[in-house]
This record gives sequence, structure tokens and C-alpha cells, in this order.
Amino acid sequence: MILCNETSRKFLKDKGATQTCRFTSIEDSAAKTLAQFTGYLNLSRLKSLSDAAAQAVVKLSKVLSDFGRCL
Repeated sequence: MILCNETSRKFLKDKGATQTCRFTSIEDSAAKTLAQFTGYLNLSRLKSLSDAAAQAVVKLSKVLSDFGRCL
């Protein structure tokens, strides 16, 4: 399941709109959008990440990348 930019924008507006831990891949544009997020972000199921997406995600200070609980 790919996290697209539209979904990431919805997440920024309403944290309950989507569960980021359900996605296995993330579009570059979505990663750049999520880089604006200041809370905890669970990306524990990501299986693939482009270099551009990784550069955006690394800017996040609170990423849960372990196998945390996804509700």
C-alpha cells in the first residue's frame, strides 16, 4: 500500500484521518509533505523508500520505525 501526497496532506490536517503505519511504501512528494509533521509518525511497515523519500523522512525527529502497535 503506497502513501500518496494527498493522504499525507489529509494526515497533517487531521491525525485521525489515516494510520501511517499501514503503508509499505511512500511517494517522494508524500515524504516531503510529512517532513513538516512535528509529532510521532509510525512508519513501521515501510518496505521500500526512494533516496528522495529517505532524505525527507530523515528530517522527522520522531519517527517510530520499530514494530510498534498500529491501531
